[in-house]
Amino acid sequence: MLGHYFPLVVFCGLFASLIFSNLHPSKLFLTAVIVLLASGYIETNQILQNGINSGVVTLVLLILSANILERTKVLQRVADRLLNTSFSMSYLRMSVLTILMSSALSNTAVVASFVSVINASARPYARKLLIPLSYCAILGGTLTIVGTSTNLIVNSFWLDKGHSTLDYTVFLKIGIPTAIITSFCLFYLSRNVKEAKAGQQATEDYFVEAKVKSGSALIGKSVAENNLRQLEQLFLVEIYRGNRLISPVAPNENICEGDKLIFSGSVESVGLLQGFDGLALFASPEGALTRNLTKVIVSNKSTLIGRTLKQIEFRTQFDAAVVAIKRDGERISGGLGKVKLIAGDLLVLATGSDFLKRQNVRKNFYLIDKQIAHRYSLNRVQEIFAVVGFISAIVAGIAQLVPFELSLSLFIFCAVVFGLVNTADLKRRFPFELWMLVTSALSIASVIESYYIQQFTQVVFSFDIASPIILLIAIYVLTLILTELVTNNAAAAIAFPIAYSIGQMLGEEYMLASIMAVVFGASASFIFPHSYQTNLIVFNAGNFTNQEFAKTGYKVSVIYSLSVVGMLYFLYG
Repeated sequence: MLGHYFPLVVFCGLFASLIFSNLHPSKLFLTAVIVLLASGYIETNQILQNGINSGVVTLVLLILSANILERTKVLQRVADRLLNTSFSMSYLRMSVLTILMSSALSNTAVVASFVSVINASARPYARKLLIPLSYCAILGGTLTIVGTSTNLIVNSFWLDKGHSTLDYTVFLKIGIPTAIITSFCLFYLSRNVKEAKAGQQATEDYFVEAKVKSGSALIGKSVAENNLRQLEQLFLVEIYRGNRLISPVAPNENICEGDKLIFSGSVESVGLLQGFDGLALFASPEGALTRNLTKVIVSNKSTLIGRTLKQIEFRTQFDAAVVAIKRDGERISGGLGKVKLIAGDLLVLATGSDFLKRQNVRKNFYLIDKQIAHRYSLNRVQEIFAVVGFISAIVAGIAQLVPFELSLSLFIFCAVVFGLVNTADLKRRFPFELWMLVTSALSIASVIESYYIQQFTQVVFSFDIASPIILLIAIYVLTLILTELVTNNAAAAIAFPIAYSIGQMLGEEYMLASIMAVVFGASASFIFPHSYQTNLIVFNAGNFTNQEFAKTGYKVSVIYSLSVVGMLYFLYG
């Protein structure tokens, strides 16, 4: 043992790393656990027991079950009926369907499916629906215990304390009024969002790279002579020659062998470059794109962040080549191979047949192309079995007819037997990082509670705060700030021990209230586009700026928070 304050130092280091580091939270939590284990503050048996906690097992099984349902065309069929001739009716359909679907399915999958339809629409108001789409998905996730991984993580902590599964009605009592009030106000806020300009393409800011090969007819001629200024929807913005960057490019600039030509514009026009002799696209050294183009967004949890395409060996890892990159808010310069990826980059890929089978694809990207997202769909009979089986498993678990882990295990077993999914798919989609994060968080929480939580709550209550509702608001605000600074799952893991301890001091009638303050605070990711995965998807799909997103986001955050606090006061005040 290194002393009473060592675990606190480890915890503070973890918190600082979550804010300032690009490493995945699961790796940071695991590192903290290893340090505490090596220092003798926690035992191996405790860690292993946390790994098979009933709530943790349920979390893993639910994610695997939801992945089976996502193989059906249910989401796409719903999405195809999303839009109407009027903005008001389209908003009503979108908000209701998104909230309902997100209460049981992955809100990332729901938003990705709906975005593909909204973005393909020629209706001028379509862009106004994108930010509300993300926010409604967040609202839907708060309605049920299975709505988000955050809710299931909180339930894992709750079960670890010896309680039975959280009552689903507790979520609904706060979630339904909050969803109705917030989505109603969001309708009026979204009307102020700018519509897409007439004829504006969502792809207008892509950057495409083409290299001049040896023997090309372009060599020795100027940009103007090669007609590189006359390309429809593509503009030559710079030339990368060796270590020299030429920008802006003058019409009389001569083309040399090995030049990398960087174009900006519509990726749909990339085929025009194939008509030039000796010009090879970055995605295809042979100069021909023989495969379908697919759009993906770099996840905010991706391990690729901060690395270049060449460092990643992208082609080898993913059986795909990057045709173009779109990045909002920052100019890309110097050639695609040397661009360091950041969360939210939208990549256009030429994909091979093995692309979707790679285990690392869905861990690093959000797929927003509906053709590829549903390439491996089930047949009609299998779809019916998947939908009925999934709903039955969820209802049986919520109604506590059987334990959640049993109902979900039976559904997965039947899905394998009847060919809805194979074991290789389940292995590929196993949420190892989330499992590692929750297991580590439970272990860290036990150490912090043992050493500090009792003293912390005694300090809190020494201020003689008269109203318990003030403490509930404080828990909510703390969790909300954490979820904007780190991730919602990490925020819930950090805030739960504090909330539970305060709930114990307040008394049994306030225990659930303090836990719900964590649940709803951890889901309040509205202000920053990079704070939550659905925000990131719509941010790129709508070509929003950070200021434009935050302008709507902070208002929604205030409305949502007032609704949650109001319901906490009404129910427990």
